[in-house]
Amino acid sequence: MLLSAKRGAAGSASGAVGANAQSLNSPLGKILRIDPGSDAFPGDADRDYAIPAGNPYAGATAGLDEIWASGLRNPFRASFDTLTGNLWIGDVGEVCFFVRP
Repeated sequence: MLLSAKRGAAGSASGAVGANAQSLNSPLGKILRIDPGSDAFPGDADRDYAIPAGNPYAGATAGLDEIWASGLRNPFRASFDTLTGNLWIGDVGEVCFFVRP
């Protein structure tokens, strides 16, 4: 079993949102993916989980291994497609853009 958690960017229009969401050293503005069924950090009581090998930043020299997706402002809704297994995320931006065909 793997667990995904959503974290908003927690900032304002002054640029803090983008800084948090784009920084790979902050959990803000990300979807985090962990394996709560294992403990890869037995000496750390705050990290009672393992990092799935398929995480894009797992083992990278910079950034949090827990990051699955970055650059989000306010991921308010998430759902897995039952046919494909794809994860769909609803995210809210600060400015409204309309896409026209």
